[in-house]
Amino acid sequence: MLCTAGYSGLGVTWHWGLSGSATLLSATPKHAFESLIGVVPTSVTIFSGYALIMTVLALIYVPIILYLIAPKSADRCRGISHWDREAMARSDAKSEAARGDGSIAEAINNSRIIGGLIAIIGLAVRAHAPVARLESPQKPEFAEHQRPRAQQMMRFLDGELASRRFIASDDFTIADITAIVAMDLTKAARVEIPQDLPNLSRWRADVSARPSVVP
Repeated sequence: MLCTAGYSGLGVTWHWGLSGSATLLSATPKHAFESLIGVVPTSVTIFSGYALIMTVLALIYVPIILYLIAPKSADRCRGISHWDREAMARSDAKSEAARGDGSIAEAINNSRIIGGLIAIIGLAVRAHAPVARLESPQKPEFAEHQRPRAQQMMRFLDGELASRRFIASDDFTIADITAIVAMDLTKAARVEIPQDLPNLSRWRADVSARPSVVP
């Protein structure tokens, strides 16, 4: 609860404000993607009516939600170890064993490929999702260019999942949380998931069946 509250300011309003690196970069002449998207003024990003309204609403509803979900009594406060002692013990043991060993699982858990997949799908969402109509200018051709790259990343993941149950190892990790969010965004981004990826399909079914994953 404390972690959620602590990060809510960063996570909820970060790219709606003056610290948004993408919005500031895209408004800078001669930036790296100028040939694709042009120079996008902050009047249509940070200072657009949509962004300002969402920021104000966030400042109102986030404190209310945090207040409502906060335990009203110290007796109701529980750490994560209370809910899943076995998983915590297993995680601690593996972390101790893997610390500093440069294992494949550790490398994949911090993979830039996963981050790249999310970034590519995010770019497609920006141009194709319904919310994109509230923003301008739009560059649909850029999204079309990124769609094959997203599918290429999916094929890579399918190959990696041939030798293990989850993305980083045979245990569920934050890499799976990150990746399933990216995969769920494909529908909004109109990125078709290839049907000839059995390992990726099996992984999606396993992760989606978990109680913590909301379809």
